[in-house]
Amino acid sequence: MIKELEKTMKVFEKLNDYVNKEIVSLEVFKEEYENIQDLNELDKEVNAILLALNTDDFLDAFETLEQICFLDMKLSTYTWHIEQMSDLTEKFIGLYREKVFWTQVEL
Repeated sequence: MIKELEKTMKVFEKLNDYVNKEIVSLEVFKEEYENIQDLNELDKEVNAILLALNTDDFLDAFETLEQICFLDMKLSTYTWHIEQMSDLTEKFIGLYREKVFWTQVEL
């Protein structure tokens, strides 16, 4: 997923360059790239939780529930990352159309 998000960002950078960087600022791109890199750490954390849950010993109910709660928090973080990219995509849908599409349509 990380490579796909990075490819998406590169496409957005090209589109942004095409309209003279008028859709999003360089700071937004920097922040989104940092968010993507944070996914590497998130993947490690989720894998550690899954490893802890991948056992046949479920006798300690408290520890099992705790790990499930941690997993839920981490999955919510994945959701946040996807929502951030979705927000950026929606921004491009609206502003790219305004900057390029409507200027190409003959009235």
